[in-house]
Amino acid sequence: MVSKVIDVMIVDDHPIVRYGITAVVNRSDDMQVVAETGCMGDAINSAEALSPDVVTVDVRMGEGNGVELCRQLRAVAPNTRVLILSAYWDELTLANALEAGASGYLLKGSETTDLPQAIRTVMRGELVFDTTVADAVARTLRRRTPQRSGLTGQERKILALVGHGLTNKSIASTLFLSPHTVKDYLSSILSKLQAKNRAEAVLLATRDHLI
Repeated sequence: MVSKVIDVMIVDDHPIVRYGITAVVNRSDDMQVVAETGCMGDAINSAEALSPDVVTVDVRMGEGNGVELCRQLRAVAPNTRVLILSAYWDELTLANALEAGASGYLLKGSETTDLPQAIRTVMRGELVFDTTVADAVARTLRRRTPQRSGLTGQERKILALVGHGLTNKSIASTLFLSPHTVKDYLSSILSKLQAKNRAEAVLLATRDHLI
């Protein structure tokens, strides 16, 4: 069975940046750029017409705010993930991007190999953040949510392995459990932490020193 190719739209008001991002994305066999623009109005119209899987958005654009664009894109194309890709960040902008529904925040100084992997990550429904902004993400989540607790020892072990990038199958093998049992544990972990996905669970547990 052939995997679906990820459709990507690029929004940045610098043509040379759009050209570079397009080149990086199109080098990966499992994704393709279906649209690119430097205009917020065009971005909204294209998202509504094409429903791309992922849109990369710059924060600072000549005609407007990329965070507000993220909010509008999520409104017209709710199944589209938005990945902020910018040279600029601060804690307020990051917090606003999360509130607007962004699935990730990468800095343009990141390695070019990070972008395709980030696109794949948000396509799985997970969050992805540049290591530079990770601490700020944890602080933002702390302000938005109450302190969590209640994980069992086994759940902490499993979540720690998730944080190291292990799949359910690898975790099962490491802890001598069945993949189904690992899945049940993860469901319990997400419920206890009130987390939307594995990535957010790891961030919250790290913040609260649970792992």
